[in-house]
Amino acid sequence: MASLYIYIHWYFKLYQTVERLIIKFNLDPAAISSKESWIVIIALAVLVACIIAGLIIIFVYYSKWVKLYRKQQNFFNGFTHELKTPITSLKLFLDTLEKYDLPRQKQLEYFDFMGRDVSRLESNVESILNFSRVDESKKTFEFKLIDINKSLAEVLKKNSTLLDNTDLEVVDNTHENIYLKLNPSLFDIMISNLLSNSVFHNDKKKSQIKITIDKIGSKCALKIKDNGNGLKKSELKDIFQKFYQGENSAKGSGLGLYLVKAIAKIHKGKIKAESYGDGKGSTFTLTFPIPVKSRSGHV
Repeated sequence: MASLYIYIHWYFKLYQTVERLIIKFNLDPAAISSKESWIVIIALAVLVACIIAGLIIIFVYYSKWVKLYRKQQNFFNGFTHELKTPITSLKLFLDTLEKYDLPRQKQLEYFDFMGRDVSRLESNVESILNFSRVDESKKTFEFKLIDINKSLAEVLKKNSTLLDNTDLEVVDNTHENIYLKLNPSLFDIMISNLLSNSVFHNDKKKSQIKITIDKIGSKCALKIKDNGNGLKKSELKDIFQKFYQGENSAKGSGLGLYLVKAIAKIHKGKIKAESYGDGKGSTFTLTFPIPVKSRSGHV
């Protein structure tokens, strides 16, 4: 900024000096305004423009860096809390079980709470491991042609505990076996994160999730609709960013939806989020290209 000021100041100073010389020596202004003079003036103007453009670029990148830094700080603060809370809870239950002779029913109740805390810890650790795995841009993954219905059924079975208190509905509008080029492990992570997002960000007594499979031209659309807390319009463009957490949410690591988008991209697919606002649920739509079927089931 100082350089810019100096250049502008020097330019006007030079202009005033030349003007005084013209008046003092009664010179022809046309002779002063020669081709060489204009070249100098234009070069100076270009230089000033480059300096301004450079300052703007530096400001934009600095703003992005500050924004990312704040997100990282929020992530570390929130994730530390996510790890510390279940650990503290587990320690309390273990101390209670060690010190007191509790009835069997009470013990089972405590074991249930402890199991939930362990699952919470496991989920958070898996988020970090999956993030590290997927975020490696040079990493290559193995893909297979897999029936989308069977693959989805396997993921839902693995998440049966998570969906215990959920009214789940699966609707296949294709009425045919659609094979997609998938990495089973990554597909599992992607759908599991969307299901977890629907369940955890829901303050209603009973969560509802409707999964719809559609064929749209040469693409397959997998839609997951819930009755959860919903999203503001201002959040829709940010929720897939790394470390992002909603304004009123302290749950999770801020990596779940980022992983969903990254994995969809690895599969040459897309993810879109829709919501009618707070408390009105959300809809996430995944679209994947449908490749030519292969009898062997391998790409």
